[in-house]
Amino acid sequence: MEPRRMRVECHLAASVGSPDRERFMGWVRNMSAGGMFVATAGRLPVGTRCDVALLLREGDAERTAHAVGEVVRVADDGLALQLLAMHPDAERAVRRMLQEVPPAPVSG
Repeated sequence: MEPRRMRVECHLAASVGSPDRERFMGWVRNMSAGGMFVATAGRLPVGTRCDVALLLREGDAERTAHAVGEVVRVADDGLALQLLAMHPDAERAVRRMLQEVPPAPVSG
């Protein structure tokens, strides 16, 4: 079994949606290079592929990073997503953000 990836706590605005459902807003509570937990009232079934748009801050600029995720767990307070694909520029920005935050084990 692969060890769990270290996740860091964060607070990024995100929207999540699938092609046949409306989008809903939420906040990324924690993230790793392979996934994230989005606190949101919206729900998608486990196994659903979805588009994720993250609002990243780089210096004084804001930009949106797009990724493709899959719902791996549904909780009372949100969704756990596995990241399947991300634009290379967005992936670099997320990795930089993850490196700037001291890692601490988190639940969720």
